[in-house]
Amino acid sequence: NDDGIYDSETYTVTCEDALFAGKVTAELKNSIVIGYDEGCRAHLCAVVSGIISAGKKIWDIGTCVQSQLRSAVRKTEADCGIFIENSCGNIKLIIYSSAGHPMTRNEEITFSDLLETYMPGHESCTGELIHSEALIQMYRSEMKQLFTFSGNPDVRINSSSGVIRNLAESITSGSPRTDSTGTVTFSISGSGLKASAYSLETGYVFWEK
Repeated sequence: NDDGIYDSETYTVTCEDALFAGKVTAELKNSIVIGYDEGCRAHLCAVVSGIISAGKKIWDIGTCVQSQLRSAVRKTEADCGIFIENSCGNIKLIIYSSAGHPMTRNEEITFSDLLETYMPGHESCTGELIHSEALIQMYRSEMKQLFTFSGNPDVRINSSSGVIRNLAESITSGSPRTDSTGTVTFSISGSGLKASAYSLETGYVFWEK
């Protein structure tokens, strides 16, 4: 209904419910736009897994409000939209049909009947997905403490990984590139697990790990 999909007793949905809702949506629709409130990443992953497992297309527009989702459905000409609402910790799935309109009564019945065939006959349990970019920042800070240089070298980074290059360049950004005492080049593997350093002037590899 207009209030969305949720358990009438707990007033929320589990990640397992969200997975099955994604599967049902994918069985009925071919292209789906998805948006969500903050604090819904676990349910987002569950819905997306259900849809992708059926080989359907998703536009993930990120954190938004429902009016933005409805607009995105119209602009992409998608078959439907799913909004994951977080109301004081209670998660609801609100589904819109084509052009961003609410589902018709017939669409609701079809969706509900199909969802019942997916729902298991046992109690569900919900795990936890912790999204913590702070751990990456801690890693960057630790690496920056390790990169100390004597003299005034011009530090350069050589890696096939864009993530590694960006991280390394942010760590060495304080190193001057003018009036340097020499050029130190770090070669770092794409996995970030192997590295070496050498002097550009002499070619001497003075550090390897």
